[in-house]
Amino acid sequence: MKHPPGEERSKMHGFSYQLWNEPWPVLQAMDSLGIAKAVIFPFPFDEIDLPVANNYILWCCRSFPGRFLPVGLIDPDLSSKNCNSEYLGFKQHSVYQYFSPEDLEDAYRYMSDQGLVLFVHLPFAEKVSYIKQIVAIAPKLKIVVAHMGRKCPGSSMGAVEVLAELSKYENIIFETSTVKDQALLMKAINIVGEDRICFGSDCPFGPNENVQAIIREELELVILNAIDFSVKEKILSKNIMRFLFS
Repeated sequence: MKHPPGEERSKMHGFSYQLWNEPWPVLQAMDSLGIAKAVIFPFPFDEIDLPVANNYILWCCRSFPGRFLPVGLIDPDLSSKNCNSEYLGFKQHSVYQYFSPEDLEDAYRYMSDQGLVLFVHLPFAEKVSYIKQIVAIAPKLKIVVAHMGRKCPGSSMGAVEVLAELSKYENIIFETSTVKDQALLMKAINIVGEDRICFGSDCPFGPNENVQAIIREELELVILNAIDFSVKEKILSKNIMRFLFS
């Protein structure tokens, strides 16, 4: 498989310096761990060229049909004129992207009308009020809250409060990565239900550069948990597939 035309291996797509994240190691890790499909999206560092990065996601999905599910980075100008129909949703990282909910009103409404999913990493403070602002703009928008709304990577700090405050919103589900707390997963099931939790890996970010090790560690949060197999199936695949395609 060749790299995308016009790009060299030494540069990450949309990035001004060397930090290439290729699909091949991810696919190898997926195969070794029995993962059939994965949602992929760019990361919004300041240096990124958003259209180039989003196009790279589509290139990966087209190059490996059926393996990747494309999610782009959100843009305030998102509309039917510039939104490729292949995207299943858009990612908003509220720490690295400096948009307020008001900046994204039109994008939220467009996504809601099209049935697209918002994947959102909430700011470190005032997480619940931030989500409530989004819901006030687009009440039916499907939202995936990254990291279960926890305050600090590798910790479940603050997640229970976020889950409890947002439990009434049936159009919001919660992603498991970087929490590293099996007890929280049980609490989350009790708070929001087994149909509103989905697995996340946070790959390629982790304590080392071994993609397989990063994903395996996150998988173990679910696989080694004392929950029913049917619930594990929902968290690992069924919930997010239903959310993306319903």
